[in-house]
Amino acid sequence: MTPTSEPPTPTPDPCPGAIPWNQAIDHAGQEITVIGQVMDATWASSSRGKPTFLNLGAVYPDPGRFTVLMWIDARYRFDAPPEELFMGKTVCVTGTIQIYRDGAEMEVEFPGQIIVP
Repeated sequence: MTPTSEPPTPTPDPCPGAIPWNQAIDHAGQEITVIGQVMDATWASSSRGKPTFLNLGAVYPDPGRFTVLMWIDARYRFDAPPEELFMGKTVCVTGTIQIYRDGAEMEVEFPGQIIVP
């Protein structure tokens, strides 16, 4: 009798249906999950609305980047500053893709919209 090995257990997809950050612009107006590495993260604390920006795939001002935008109310819902939590990490972000100044972006209101797979 020959021993049989069990097939490896498949790893669950942490971001099912996610699209790469550089395809986000083709999905404007859609609610979708985008995956990419945070290349640049900034809190514009002196700007109106005190936005936090996470740029996936490329750094600001590269027009091809995908930007995750969080206003001050959303920022304070995180356990730590988002620019520190996510800088350099691959993230999956879920929400509606919008076009702003010819680039794709997504506004995040709640921590559950961003996961680190």
